[in-house]
Amino acid sequence: MLHLLLSAILATNFLPQQSEMEANNHMDIQFEVQAVSEEKLVLTFTVHNQTNELVELQFNSSQKYDYEVLDEHGKVIYRYSDGKAFLQMIQTENLSPGEKKEWKSTWDYQTANEGILNPGSYKVQAKFLGQVIRPEGMEINHTSQTTFMYGKAQPFNNMTVEGKDGIYHIKGHYKGQLPVIYSVEDGHFLLIKEQPVQVNKDGDFNIAVKVNEEDLPKNGSLIAYLSEKGSKGTPIILQSF
Repeated sequence: MLHLLLSAILATNFLPQQSEMEANNHMDIQFEVQAVSEEKLVLTFTVHNQTNELVELQFNSSQKYDYEVLDEHGKVIYRYSDGKAFLQMIQTENLSPGEKKEWKSTWDYQTANEGILNPGSYKVQAKFLGQVIRPEGMEINHTSQTTFMYGKAQPFNNMTVEGKDGIYHIKGHYKGQLPVIYSVEDGHFLLIKEQPVQVNKDGDFNIAVKVNEEDLPKNGSLIAYLSEKGSKGTPIILQSF
């Protein structure tokens, strides 16, 4: 049975600038956000120097990143920078070849919607605020996104989507009983029927999704559903059109 369409109206300055998996894998500097849903939401922001050169990053303030939390309808329910003050001075950080830097942030669910957060699937849209100043010509993806579940069993965690225009990769971690399946819909039509998901011994999975160009919605969202056999699927927005 088809699920109702989940609209996803994302804030413009948080839309991914470069989201194809192949493009991200070939970025010189890769930015990524991961989410773990516990008593509070724990976010980890990672910047990885994937080159053999020393990289110098510049920030216009003490703020290194920003992020928004959106509900299933695309409504922003929390923005990290709102109400915060940051030191307004230029700062720099160096990344040695192969080095990773991490920052963590914790979000209290009680700060959303006057302390009421409904159970469901939520999305985190993150933006890296640093710029590469040396060496010149380095490529970096400034945006990353992930999803998390709140208020119910959470078999799927750290899910990310990369790709566009019919070619996508869904990565994440699963903890539960196999088998796991996925399907793809546009809110009206089933575009990919239930397919098995290969989960490795550590619980990690990487799903390659291909939707024919003529099947892509003209106005709406392309949604994948991950589920344990016989259970209601967890929605993941692949792309909004």
